[in-house]
Amino acid sequence: MKGISLFLIMFLLAACSKEKSVEFPPYEGKDVTIGVIGEQPDIDSDKILFQELSFDELLHESESIPKRFDAIFIMPEELSEAADDELAEIYKQLTIPTIFIDSRKDAFPFVTEGVSFESAPDMGQGYASGILFIGNLRTYEFGLYNDIRTEKTIKATYTAIFDTI
Repeated sequence: MKGISLFLIMFLLAACSKEKSVEFPPYEGKDVTIGVIGEQPDIDSDKILFQELSFDELLHESESIPKRFDAIFIMPEELSEAADDELAEIYKQLTIPTIFIDSRKDAFPFVTEGVSFESAPDMGQGYASGILFIGNLRTYEFGLYNDIRTEKTIKATYTAIFDTI
């Protein structure tokens, strides 16, 4: 009986102990300039420069965008407008990745004409989706560590995005 009691106590102590904290290294790659449509992400890094960008610039200055930026981020509050049919062709012409932040819709509504962001089905647990057309469509999915949404896991996902860019 003592052995069972001791086993139960050890089991309960182990179950109640805190999970080890996972450390995520900061981005240490090359300097990156990102055009942001929407609110700028809260990333503090001297290697990342965010610059405001608009859909109007994307539509009318698409040829100069790859000369100014290494990638484009479209933030959550702009995802509905980002799925506009007129923009689908622009994304296909860009030679830099376009990343849709906090979207579980995959690239589907952004490259498929006639599909709105709202009508597109959720496609999984991803935090961000990326697209790049080089001959054919390349898609990228970025998830949160263990699908847990915390400031640390979101920043770790941004680091993975910067590494991919």
